[in-house]
Amino acid sequence: MITFVLTAAVVYFVVVLPMKTLVERRKRGEEAGPVVPSQVELLVEIRDLLRAQQGMGAGHDPSGPGATSLPGQL
Repeated sequence: MITFVLTAAVVYFVVVLPMKTLVERRKRGEEAGPVVPSQVELLVEIRDLLRAQQGMGAGHDPSGPGATSLPGQL
């Protein structure tokens, strides 16, 4: 019984109480919620990661010298 009470107290003071204060702050507007990146930012990040995986580097311009264009591309 003592172990249960101690475990419940630790969980309350380490998890429940800080989350409760965080939710109250967000409701009052003192603390901003998590920032959600835009779709463009996510796509740019995915593109850069794919280029890095392929060994091209982030600054490589695919429309540069020696690039071939497909029909319908400008």
